[in-house]
Amino acid sequence: SETVLFVLGILLAVWLYYGKRNSIKQCTYVVMATVLSFFGRTFMILCIIWSYPVQFVNLINLFVVCSSVVSLKACLNSGLLASCLIVSCGMLLQLAFQLIVYTFDPSI
Repeated sequence: SETVLFVLGILLAVWLYYGKRNSIKQCTYVVMATVLSFFGRTFMILCIIWSYPVQFVNLINLFVVCSSVVSLKACLNSGLLASCLIVSCGMLLQLAFQLIVYTFDPSI
């Protein structure tokens, strides 16, 4: 659910930033680029199999964010700042969801 919210946040930010200039085909490319950039999360399996420190998980998250920025930059032909702002909107929506879940169930 967090990944879906991340992608929805990115789509919302793209729609707000670019307006109606982007077609549905362009939005499809944005979703594909974002989902492909999430394949770095498969390294989280290593954290389950072997005991790695928490810093390794943070490094994987940083890798995924950087991959998302680069994929959006290439997909939208935009600058680095615009891509970073779009990805940060997705991250903010994901963080808001995590805070809401944590508020209702702090044991998670």
